[in-house]
Amino acid sequence: MLQIKAKELTENLRRLAKKAGIKTYGKRVRFHCLRKWLIDRISLEMSESKWKQIFGKQINEKAYVSPLKLREAYNKVMPHIQITAEKVEGLTEDEIRTLKRMLSSWKEGKIKIKERGEK
Repeated sequence: MLQIKAKELTENLRRLAKKAGIKTYGKRVRFHCLRKWLIDRISLEMSESKWKQIFGKQINEKAYVSPLKLREAYNKVMPHIQITAEKVEGLTEDEIRTLKRMLSSWKEGKIKIKERGEK
């Protein structure tokens, strides 16, 4: 499993946000912001137990949803969370593909993002 520290991912996100000309209005760009953005959009379309399971949050064992059901629910929200050139002006297609690969790898469990202070 490839491990990326949250700090490294945050630095990449800051660089991409700057290159894309995204106005931050004095706010910091961090991995947490991307995660929050994803959770906000996903939670509009699926139950709390489903999105928590997708993000690896702790849930009650009774709330466990099968991978097939999770995939169906996730596919419904994909149009709301896809990163495309039309949505992210200023990024090259290569940068968008890199960001998509990183997110896919994270989703598939190939990348573990270490939170600050985690060893």
